[in-house]
Amino acid sequence: MDISTRRTQLDQPNGHVLVAHGYAEHSGRFEGLINALLQAGYDVSTYDHYGHGTSPGPRAKVDVGLLIKDHIAARQQALHNSRCDELILFGHSMGGLISAASALIYRKDLRCMVLTGPAFIPLLEIPKPVVGRLGKLARYLPGVQAPAAQSMPDHSVLSHDPSVQEAFDADPLNYHGAPPRLTLSTMVIQGKKALEHADRLTCPTLIFHGSADELTSPEGSAEFVERVRHAHPDADIDLRVIDGAYHEVLNEPEKDMILRDLLLWLEKH
Repeated sequence: MDISTRRTQLDQPNGHVLVAHGYAEHSGRFEGLINALLQAGYDVSTYDHYGHGTSPGPRAKVDVGLLIKDHIAARQQALHNSRCDELILFGHSMGGLISAASALIYRKDLRCMVLTGPAFIPLLEIPKPVVGRLGKLARYLPGVQAPAAQSMPDHSVLSHDPSVQEAFDADPLNYHGAPPRLTLSTMVIQGKKALEHADRLTCPTLIFHGSADELTSPEGSAEFVERVRHAHPDADIDLRVIDGAYHEVLNEPEKDMILRDLLLWLEKH
């Protein structure tokens, strides 16, 4: 994978953040976050998941379990070239699920983690009774598109700002087709595993989730936090639900407030 690292002008960075983008998009959509982190004194590493953006592979047809393994490898590569001894993880949507699962599996060298709209429970999913069978079938028919579990709304599900959807639609590096069964089934499976093993979390974690998110479930984030706290009552984990916000909270009208809170939280950690 092609890891790209940008360094703050500070001789000693405040930390090193690895950014994991979401399904059907690419790391270039996070320039606003990246620039804010650089200005705040953080080094930032990014990469595009297999099958996404500039990375090889059939477009958006992925086994999320393999993307989690890729993420662990990306962490090691980023840390090898880092000026810091630990990494900060940032993940959005599918990238939020991948980052969380990575942190649960390989708990070394992590300072903390920030997630936005993590896909612990994707809402545009294959009905759960057939997930297991489709997970196996999809490996043999990876290009088959998933049947819609529900009709898509007639408004943008990304942001209240129509320019966000317009830019997404015009970007050739984004995937614009129906979700393949392999991707959806493995996302559901890995989300279930992450929730089941949430008690393994050891790094401080902050989660932002829009209350009106129609792509990933705010209840999934709440369940993850509840499971962590049940196992570790003193765990440093916080869920901030943004009232009325859609899926991409960093592209919503409240984005400046959210970025401020994110940076303040990182400063404390």
